[in-house]
Parts: sequence; C-alpha cells; structure tokens
Amino acid sequence: MTHATRLFATALLKEPASTEVRLTLSTLDRYERITQLCNIESTEQIRRSINGSNPDTVSAAAFAETSLANLTMTVNGGAYRSGRNWYALSFVCTVLPDLSGVADYSFKTGAAIPKDLWEEHNLNAQDDDDE
Repeated sequence: MTHATRLFATALLKEPASTEVRLTLSTLDRYERITQLCNIESTEQIRRSINGSNPDTVSAAAFAETSLANLTMTVNGGAYRSGRNWYALSFVCTVLPDLSGVADYSFKTGAAIPKDLWEEHNLNAQDDDDE
C-alpha cells in the first residue's frame, strides 16, 4: 500500500465550494460519515497519484464489506470509477476524532474491473444525471 504523505479531505471540505457537502456530512450517521470522508480522500489521492486519472466515484464495499474499528476504516474490496471504467481499490483510512476530516490514509489501486461484473456489484458507467 502507498502511504499518503499529504492528506486532502480536510482542506477540501473547508473550501467555500464544499459548503453543501460539509452540511450534508454533518447529517449522516457516524459510519456513513466516516465512509464518505474516506471516499473523498480516496478520490483525491487517486487523482493526484495516477496520471490521467479523474476518479469521480468510490464504492468502498463493491466486492467485500468494509471494516470499521474505532476511527479506522479498512477496505479490501472497493472500487473507483474513472473515465467510465471501474478499478479495484483497497485502503486504510483513519478519520479525525471530531469526524471533520482524515488523519491518516494508505491505499492500493488495482486492475480494471471487467464490465460483466459491474451490474452484480452495483457499479454503473455513469450517474443517472450524466445521460
């Protein structure tokens, strides 16, 4: 796994453009809030580490349940979408105690996920409003 030397979710959420996301996060239960914070961090880490990648969605539990121990989420069967294709993703993400951002993050990306597996794992090529 690659250990992140810079974290992005906390700063992104402080930006004025993220006001709606920040407000929505505050309404989520603890588990979902941690999941979304880690998904935001995943998206930014992938974007900045893989040339030409433009991830727009993360599915933490696409192929396996996530595990949550205190403030640390472990994902061994996740996926991310970039360029209307899906790719394997694993990560370990620890959020801040006040659930306002990410404190630590490591990840590993993998191969493209074959299209014949997408439907079974609720992975779509595009958002409904992209049509």
